[in-house]
Amino acid sequence: MAETNLTKDEAQTTAFEDLRCLPFLAGGLQPQSLYSSAAVYIIFSITTILGNSLILVALHKESSLHPPSKLLYRCLATTDLLVGIFSQPMMATYFMSLANDNWGLCRYASHAAFTTSYTFCGVSLLTMTAISVDRLVALLLGLRYRQTATLKRTYIMVAAFWVLSSLICLCCILNCRIALWLGRISISLFLLISITSYTKIFRTLSHHQAEVQHHVQQQLSQPNALNMVKYRKAMYSALWVQFALVVCYIPYFIIETLISQSNTESLHLVVFWRLTIGLVQFNSTLNPFLYSWKIREVRQAVKQTLRQAFCSVQILLSITAFAGNSLILFALHKESSLHPPSKLLYRCLATTDLLVVSLMTMTAISVDRLLALLLGLRYKQIVTLKRTYIIVTTFWIFNLVASLSGFFHRPIIFLYSFLVTSFCLVISVASYTKIFCSLRHHQAQVRDQQQLSQTNALNMARFRNAVYSALWVQLALVVCYAPISVQILLSITAFAGNSLILFALHKESSLHPPSKLLYRCLATTDLLVGLVVQPLDATYWMSVVQEQWSLCRYAFDTAYITGFALLLVSLMTMTAISVDRLLALLLGLRYRQIVTLKRTYIIITTFWVFTLVASLCGIFYRHIIVLYGCLVVSFCLVISLASYARIFCTLRYHQAQAQDQQHPSQTDALNLARFRKAVYSALWVQLALVICYAPMYTVGIVIAHTKKYSLLLVFTQKVGLILLYLNSTLNPFLYCWKISEVRQAVKRTLKEALC
Repeated sequence: MAETNLTKDEAQTTAFEDLRCLPFLAGGLQPQSLYSSAAVYIIFSITTILGNSLILVALHKESSLHPPSKLLYRCLATTDLLVGIFSQPMMATYFMSLANDNWGLCRYASHAAFTTSYTFCGVSLLTMTAISVDRLVALLLGLRYRQTATLKRTYIMVAAFWVLSSLICLCCILNCRIALWLGRISISLFLLISITSYTKIFRTLSHHQAEVQHHVQQQLSQPNALNMVKYRKAMYSALWVQFALVVCYIPYFIIETLISQSNTESLHLVVFWRLTIGLVQFNSTLNPFLYSWKIREVRQAVKQTLRQAFCSVQILLSITAFAGNSLILFALHKESSLHPPSKLLYRCLATTDLLVVSLMTMTAISVDRLLALLLGLRYKQIVTLKRTYIIVTTFWIFNLVASLSGFFHRPIIFLYSFLVTSFCLVISVASYTKIFCSLRHHQAQVRDQQQLSQTNALNMARFRNAVYSALWVQLALVVCYAPISVQILLSITAFAGNSLILFALHKESSLHPPSKLLYRCLATTDLLVGLVVQPLDATYWMSVVQEQWSLCRYAFDTAYITGFALLLVSLMTMTAISVDRLLALLLGLRYRQIVTLKRTYIIITTFWVFTLVASLCGIFYRHIIVLYGCLVVSFCLVISLASYARIFCTLRYHQAQAQDQQHPSQTDALNLARFRKAVYSALWVQLALVICYAPMYTVGIVIAHTKKYSLLLVFTQKVGLILLYLNSTLNPFLYCWKISEVRQAVKRTLKEALC
C-alpha cells in the first residue's frame, strides 16, 4: 500500500491542500474508477439542481406553511442547489483532472470544491440547527410563537449564517488548519444544540401525552388535539431531514479527524475521505426527496408544479411538431424536382406527423421505391398522381372508420392496429429486401460490363440515395413501432408492467400495509431495472457492434453497478417477504403489532443503504462488489428456503390438527386458506427469481474458480444476464396471476385508463 510519511503539522496542511492531488495517490487508482466517480458526481449534480429547483418553486407557491419556517426550508434548498451548481461539478472536474494527470487543474478544482462545500454545507448545518430550535420554540411558546419568530428576525438569522460561513471559507483560503478547527467546533456545537432541542421536544411531548392519559375524564378540546398532531408531523419531518444530514456528515467528520491526527497518509484512507465527501454532497441530492416525502404541503405543491411542467412540455412538443412539419410541407410545396406521387406521399407523411399517424404512408413509400426500381421507364406511367391520391384517401378513410368504431366497441381499434402494424411491417421489410437484392444484382452486372454509360450510373446512384433516405425514415419508424431488440423490448415491458403494478398497489387497501410496502419496493426495483439498467445494456451492445470501445466500457460499468444494486435489493426484498409470511404464521394476532409499517420502512432503507455503499465501493474495488454479491445471494437464498420450509411444516401440522378435530371453526379454516394463498403467491415470485438468478450465479462461480473465459461461458453469461432482466418483466404478470387483490386493482386501473 502506497504511503508517505509527514510530520504532524505538515500532515494537517498537506492532508487537505496537497494530499488531494499527490501523483502517488492518483496512480494507486485506475483511471476507470476516477471517471466513474466523476460520472457519479455529474449525476448527483443534475439530480440536485432539478430536485432543489423544483422544491424552491413549490415552496414559492405554498402558502400554508408558517413564513419563517418556509424561509428556513428555502434557505436549506438554496444551499443544496448551490452545492449542485458549484461543488459537485468541481468535484467531477477534480476526478477527471486526476485521471488525466492535470495537476494544476486538480489543485484549483480541489480547492474550489473544498471551499464552496465548506461554505454551503456550513450554511446547511446552521439552517438545520435553526429548524430544530424553531420547532422547540414553537412547542414552548405556544400562541406567542408567531409574535416571537417573525419573518424579519429569520431573515437576519439566515443572513448571519451566510456571513459566518463566508468568514470560515475566508479562513480556509488563508489558513486551512484554522478552518478545519472552526469546522470541527461548529459541527460539534450545532449537533449538540440539535440533539438538545429534539430531546427537549420529545420529553415535552411525552409529558403532554402523560397528562392526557391521566385526565381521561376531562375532554381534550379538538383544536388542541389537532394542533398537537400537526406539530408532531412537522417535527418528525424536520427530524428526518436532520437525521439524513447527520448520517451524511458524521463519516466525513471521523475520516477528517483521522487524517489530521495521523502521521501517515495511506491510499485507502484518502479513498474513504473522497467517499465521505461524496456522502456529504449526496445529502443535497437527498433532501428534496425527503421534503416531498415527509412534508405534505411541499408534496402537494411539487405535484402541482410537475403537472404544470408536463403540460408545458406537451405544449412545447406540440408547437415544435406543428412548426417543423409545417415547414416541411411548405418546402415540399415549392420543390419541383421530386416525382409528384413521391412528393405527395412525403407530404402525406408530414401531414400525419402533425396528427401523429404515419405507418401506412411509410409502407406506401417503401412500395413506391420498389416499383421505381422494377418498372423502370414505365414507373411514371403506372404510379400516377391520381392513383396516389386514391391510395392516400383510402388510408385516411380506413383509419377514420376504425377510430369511429373504437368509440362504440374498444377491441375493434386494438385489433385493427395490430393487423395494420403487422401487415405494414411485413410489406416494408419485403420491399426493402427486394430493393437491396435488385441493387446487388445490378451492381454485379455493372462489374461484369467493361463500359457503362454515365447516364445509367447517375440514375442508379440517384435511386440509391432516394432508397436510403426512405429507409432511414422507415428504420426510425420501426424502432418506435416494433422494437426488435430484446433488451429494449424487455425494458419497455418491465417499465410498463411495474408502473401499472405500482399504480394498482397505491389504490389497493385490503393488503396489510407492510406486505404492500414490500411488494411496492420489489416493483420499484424492477421498474428501475427497466428504466435504467436495460437501456444501458442495450447501449453496451450497440457500442460493441459499432466498435465504440470507450462508450462500451462506460455503458458496461454503469449497467453492471446499477444492475448489481437493483437486483440485490430485489433479492433482499423477496427474502423479507418470505420472512414476513413466516412471521404472519407464527405470531398470529401479535403479527400486526410487531410487523409495523415503520419497521418495514427501516428494513427497506437498510437494504438500499448497504447495497448503495457496496456499489460505491465497487467503483474503486471490483472485488468488494463480487464478494458482497456472493454473500448476499447465498444468505438470502438460505433464509428464504428456511422460511418456506418452516412455513410448509407448520401448515402441515395445522392441517393434521384440523383433520383430528371433529368441528374446526370456519373462521380458522378461512384464515388458513387465505394465508396459504398468500404464501403460494410469494413462493411463485420467489421461484421465478431463483430460476432467473441461478444461471448467472452459477456461471459467476465457474468463472471465479477457473479464472478462464471460454466462448461457451461468455454466451451462457449473456443468456443468464437476459434471464436476470427477464425477472423484472415477469414479476408484474406473476402479481396479476397469483395475487387476487393486485389482479382486481389492475383490472380497475385498466378499465379507468381505457374508459
